[in-house]
Amino acid sequence: MDYLDPFLQLDHFQAQKPSCMPDHPSRGFQTVTYMLQGSIKYSDFCGNVGTVTPGDVQVSQSLKAIILEGGGIGTSTNMADTLRGKCRIYQPTVKSAASNV
Repeated sequence: MDYLDPFLQLDHFQAQKPSCMPDHPSRGFQTVTYMLQGSIKYSDFCGNVGTVTPGDVQVSQSLKAIILEGGGIGTSTNMADTLRGKCRIYQPTVKSAASNV
């Protein structure tokens, strides 16, 4: 499986109706989300909670195992990549940059 690491995923998320992403595990990923319209609320078991609104950027690192949940309505573009094994020992982090619009 070494040929799959690192792995890069790009996606365009669009929810016309309120959606919910129930509790789900994540480990060893770094995700960058850019919100185009609408909003997404998120939380994790480490106490990180927030809302991503249009123009906002969020960087989330689920280094150790983490349980996430979220949901909302709107459109976003996401990029996720795997992190090397030695990075997976650190605590998860979430950093957000709010739009000035």
